[in-house]
Amino acid sequence: MKKTFISIILIAVMAAVSSFAVDATYVSGPGSIPWTATSAVSAGDVIVLNTNLFGVVKTDIASNEVGTVYVEGVYEMAKDGSVVTAIGDRIYWVTSGNPFGTTTGTGAASSSSSAGTNSCIGCAIETRAISNTTVRVMLQGWKQ
Repeated sequence: MKKTFISIILIAVMAAVSSFAVDATYVSGPGSIPWTATSAVSAGDVIVLNTNLFGVVKTDIASNEVGTVYVEGVYEMAKDGSVVTAIGDRIYWVTSGNPFGTTTGTGAASSSSSAGTNSCIGCAIETRAISNTTVRVMLQGWKQ
């Protein structure tokens, strides 16, 4: 009984000491970050968080709520209808882009940097013709 009590006290002391010596605390899994939406967003939306960070929304997030944004992985995205993409091409997100066959100005992936005004989001992992509506993109998560 006495040994058990001493062991419990020792474990409690060690836990208390270790909680003060933490250099980092786990926040989220590989390839994702927590993010507070400034307006409502839907699952699958591509968002540019700032000029250096972008990702894909995991699930719907209401305005002023925290949700998860993927910043790594491979995603099939709406492709700009005016470009061909080749495997390995840098892919840019054009927030006012024109996805092939859908609503004009709603955003699209493109292999055109448009004189540096679009955010590079990753690279194409397949070759796609002008007539293809989507392209698979390996996100890099941050602008390099």
